[in-house]
Amino acid sequence: MAFFTMEHNNSNKKVGRPAKNRKKNPIELEGGTKLSKHGVTMHCSACGSSTHNKRTCHKYPDKRNMPNPEEELEEYDDPSILEKIMPARLNNELDPSENADTMVFNLLRHENIARSAMQPRVR
Repeated sequence: MAFFTMEHNNSNKKVGRPAKNRKKNPIELEGGTKLSKHGVTMHCSACGSSTHNKRTCHKYPDKRNMPNPEEELEEYDDPSILEKIMPARLNNELDPSENADTMVFNLLRHENIARSAMQPRVR
């Protein structure tokens, strides 16, 4: 009942880790000479001067010593600033926080009740 003939595979499994790079053909091995960097002077990438690099350039101050903008934030208690941000409303009927039939009004009312319940009572 031999319908098929078994042919042996002549390739052997290699031992060890597979090669990372492919094996190049002898035609591909044509390479030029490598150039050394002997005699090349380093230049600053910011200003182009050959006396320093970008890390020590005078055009770019050291950012490690600069304060963070988050630390410089100051709170102002001046109400005129808030008036410029939130001007007085001209028509209170259109404001949902002023109309008793709106969900916004009810949410604000419940929030105020919860805040007053959490605050300690002074006697």
